[in-house]
Amino acid sequence: MKLSQPALSLLEETIKQAIGKYACGCEQTVVTDIHLQANQSSGEFSIFDDDDKELASTTIEEWMTYEGDDFYENMERILSNLLCNLKNRGAFDKLTIMKPFSFVLVDDDKVNHKPNSCCWTMTPCW
Repeated sequence: MKLSQPALSLLEETIKQAIGKYACGCEQTVVTDIHLQANQSSGEFSIFDDDDKELASTTIEEWMTYEGDDFYENMERILSNLLCNLKNRGAFDKLTIMKPFSFVLVDDDKVNHKPNSCCWTMTPCW
C-alpha cells in the first residue's frame, strides 16, 4: 500500500495532535503508552492512552479501498517511518510522558496486533 502525501500528512498531524496533549511545558510527568488503532474497513485512525482515553482521530479514506490482506504490515512500515521522522525532528523531546514510552499498533479490540512487534519505544537520548 502506498499512501498519498495528503494521507501521510493527515496521519502525521493526527499523531502531533495526540502528543500535543502531553506538551504542557510543566514539571508534571505522566506514565502512559500511546496506542495507535487503524481500521481498514472504516478508514478510522484513532489514538488512545493507556486508560483508553481518545487523544485524536481522523479518517483515511484510502484505507477503505485497499483490498490487500497485509494491511497491518503496511501500517507498521508507514507508522514506523512517520514516528522516526517525528522523533528526528524533536517532536517527542519535551513531552510530559515519562520515558521510555511506546507507540503500540493495536487492532479493533485494542489488542497489540503482533506482540513483540509493532511497538516503537521512545527513549531518552543522553
